[in-house]
Amino acid sequence: MIFFDIETGPLTEDELRFREPSKGFQPRANLTDPKKIEDDIAAKRENWKEKATLSAYTSRVWAIGYHKNGETSIDHYGANPNNTNEAGMLEWFFEQANGQHQMCGFNINAFDVPYIIRRAYALGVYIPGNIRNPKYLRDKFLDLMDLWTLWTYRSEVNNRISLNALAKHLGLKGKTDSGANFWRNMISDQKNALAYLKRDVELLVEVHDKIG
Repeated sequence: MIFFDIETGPLTEDELRFREPSKGFQPRANLTDPKKIEDDIAAKRENWKEKATLSAYTSRVWAIGYHKNGETSIDHYGANPNNTNEAGMLEWFFEQANGQHQMCGFNINAFDVPYIIRRAYALGVYIPGNIRNPKYLRDKFLDLMDLWTLWTYRSEVNNRISLNALAKHLGLKGKTDSGANFWRNMISDQKNALAYLKRDVELLVEVHDKIG
């Protein structure tokens, strides 16, 4: 079993500008003061950028944590990895996924795996054919979220849960931070950012030991 978790960060400012909504950011219709209009547009742009790391269109993989054979490792190239760096991380991921081990994570079938494949599309990274096979995905990737939802609709009330909340539910010590802060922490305090990812991967092991 290989446990894994990805962390994402935004593309460069130039790339983000190129990917901004085609209609731009529109100010509220009731604003007439030029300064307020400018501020409102700026706020909308920042809000869009804040959510950028949730989409493979506006962000990239900054790091992937693995736990295998009792050891935790992190594949990363520091802050602001370039296309070549990211491609190397994706190639290593596919090599792991194409091996004999089952891959385990949290919400990976809804986020991590599709995200990685979509980034591979952008970078021209070879994707093993079976990775995109639905049956193979179900057999190869064990999603701990599915053990919570019990394969019912995730959109139903009380079906979705965060990894942190699930850990608390199981009597485990939770996460040390939020993934939303990872890329900023990689810029300002890389040691703590990597410690956060290491804890996240180890938490996957602990949750799996409880319910897997």
